[in-house]
Amino acid sequence: MKSSKNIGVEAEKLVQKKLWKFNYKVRSLGNSDYDLLVNGKIRVEVKCAKMQNSGSWTFSFGTKTPTDGYSDVHALVFVYPDETKKVVYIKTGDLAQIMRENKSKWGVTFRRTDEPPISKSPYSVFGYPQAEEKTL
Repeated sequence: MKSSKNIGVEAEKLVQKKLWKFNYKVRSLGNSDYDLLVNGKIRVEVKCAKMQNSGSWTFSFGTKTPTDGYSDVHALVFVYPDETKKVVYIKTGDLAQIMRENKSKWGVTFRRTDEPPISKSPYSVFGYPQAEEKTL
């Protein structure tokens, strides 16, 4: 069984690769308050959760919660029983609102039957990447 640290690192790499495919500039930050920096300014925290037997995913935040404002966007990696992974993006303020509505301080749970109010498209939370200037 993989350790939670290895699962987290794999999730960060997955999100980084997906964002690269959308032409975002993404830098991994290692031991920072957040995991990735997109386009040099958008702070991204990556969280990963495996589907539980109940058909739900619980994302835990420990002592750094979305209400603390340490990141701009959360990339949530939903891992299915067959190891299929779905990445969705949510602005940190929107995630904090969901937590307040659910009266949760340390995490958030999404059920398989729920359609979480989260965007699958990075464009809706990061905006469109800037075109590279080409010199002749």
